[in-house]
Amino acid sequence: MAASNLELLGDLERTAFAGVAIGRGCRDRTLPEELAHSFHIARLVIAERTRKGREAAQARRIKFGPKPRFTDELLNHGRALVEQGRPIRNVVTLLHVHRTMLYRAPPN
Repeated sequence: MAASNLELLGDLERTAFAGVAIGRGCRDRTLPEELAHSFHIARLVIAERTRKGREAAQARRIKFGPKPRFTDELLNHGRALVEQGRPIRNVVTLLHVHRTMLYRAPPN
């Protein structure tokens, strides 16, 4: 497999100009069709490598995604401030979260 798409394009052009049939049993393919097929194969290889890498990371117990910003301690502090009578707008500004975080957080 070519190291890059540019290298692949050069290889395909050289073989096409030399009169060599490109592909296995598909002598009617044009250069753009061959490029599309080669790029498709390259995407499949990349997807397979990525899947194997994710599975290996998950086996090592690596967690994916952003770290949670809203801890139970922060949630309790925010609820206590609201119960003291502070407006939600001020509480969420103080805690640096969106106001829906206080509304949607599960109760203790």
